[in-house]
Amino acid sequence: MSTSASTTRTRPPRTPSAAAGEGSSPSPRVRTRTASTPSTRKTRQAAAIEAETGTGTGTGTAKAPEAAKTRAAQAAKAEVAKATRAIQATASTAPGRAAKQLARSPRAAAGDAVPAARPAPRQRRTQEQRREESELRMLEAALALVAEKGTVRVTLAEIGERAGYSRGLPAHRFGSKARLLATLAAFIHERFGQQWMPQPAEPGLPTIEAVIRAYFTRDASSLTTTRALIVMMAEGGLGDSELQPILADYNRKLHRYYVHHIERAQQAGQARADVDAHSLAVVLLSAFRGAMLQRLNDPDIQLDRVRDEVLALVRARLLIDPS
Repeated sequence: MSTSASTTRTRPPRTPSAAAGEGSSPSPRVRTRTASTPSTRKTRQAAAIEAETGTGTGTGTAKAPEAAKTRAAQAAKAEVAKATRAIQATASTAPGRAAKQLARSPRAAAGDAVPAARPAPRQRRTQEQRREESELRMLEAALALVAEKGTVRVTLAEIGERAGYSRGLPAHRFGSKARLLATLAAFIHERFGQQWMPQPAEPGLPTIEAVIRAYFTRDASSLTTTRALIVMMAEGGLGDSELQPILADYNRKLHRYYVHHIERAQQAGQARADVDAHSLAVVLLSAFRGAMLQRLNDPDIQLDRVRDEVLALVRARLLIDPS
């Protein structure tokens, strides 16, 4: 028994003239229609599903687009592999450049599974850290401006601009020019301790000698701080200067430091007991600042020779047996 049955229907014949529209009878034509069965309908439905979802194997020209896609994918992968090797070859010497090349590679441009390099998240600074940084920058700016033009002519607005901030920030942060200069004096003292004070030495005469060596052994870049301090000292001597109490307090701190070590030298038997520790401390500060003031005005002065002479004078005055 056949799975499908064919029916044949015969129409009246047409002549060639009828086909041409001249009213003649048409020539005989036979049209055959195959009746559908459940098996045929199932086959057609499966073919439609395969065509829609792309799961069928296809035949003939249906394979051409798939083959073209496969070749294009293989070519893209080969190009990506080539670009990756080139990037890896230069990554050790130019990591930033390699990351940019990787981001521009064909695979990354096509949105393939090549994640873009993410920079490490920046640590957000706290408000206190930002405040400390801004104060430090303003003090550095004040130090440079005071060394250039003195405390009288410098303004808070100039300090703010030199530090890279607004003109009003120094007044907002310090309140007044006097308070800023007081903070600057403490800043200079702290910087002196960090840059020029020696490593902790034996209290007494060894520490005094170490300070003398450190003070007179410096390069030109450190003279800005010295110039600013000497300018402040000179202007603080004016009758109505607001710097006078600030610098008097600054001097007293240094004075106590030298008195302490002179007395420690006397207690340890390193120095003569008849030496006035307070007066010798003033002499030491005067030798330091007087020599540096002359050096700022005369670059030919050799500080290393001045250092040796100051050391010899201190030993001659302090040591019980200078020989």
